[in-house]
Amino acid sequence: MNSIAKQGSDLAKAIKLASETFDAGKYETKALVLITDGEELQGDAIIGAREASRKGLRIFTVGVGSGIGARIPEKKDNTGLAKFAKNEFGRDVTTRLNERMLQQLASTGRGFYEALGKDAAGLISTWHRGLEPLAKGTQTKPSKDLQEYFQWPLALAIALLLWEMLVTDRRKQASTSPTK
Repeated sequence: MNSIAKQGSDLAKAIKLASETFDAGKYETKALVLITDGEELQGDAIIGAREASRKGLRIFTVGVGSGIGARIPEKKDNTGLAKFAKNEFGRDVTTRLNERMLQQLASTGRGFYEALGKDAAGLISTWHRGLEPLAKGTQTKPSKDLQEYFQWPLALAIALLLWEMLVTDRRKQASTSPTK
């Protein structure tokens, strides 16, 4: 039986891992989008967001769930009914959206908070208002106009194939061999 001992996510660990993933000093156009309910295990997410923000990483949060709480679906059984996550006492685990935490995280990370909403409108808004402007500030490197030279070896191979067809020994052997 699977059970969840503690409710919540380790948001601080996620922020730390994201900031370690990016190259040092190249944070100008880097952003982290946290899609979560905002329930946190340790309570260190604001500190992690402050450190990541100092490096230049922007943090945007998208809230999932409701403030009144809901059970966490785990998987469907053979009958097609959803099973829900249970704690160590066999009770259903509920999750509650903590908008206040997500707003604090986003403002500390120089980003903003959006509720997921219907049809993922919060993600679309996060893209248009937060991520798309970051991408427009990037510079592109001009690439060299590479020329492909595969045509020359291909032409040589075709010429040799035609030459082989013209100067083959098999035709000569077939016409000079005696018939019985």
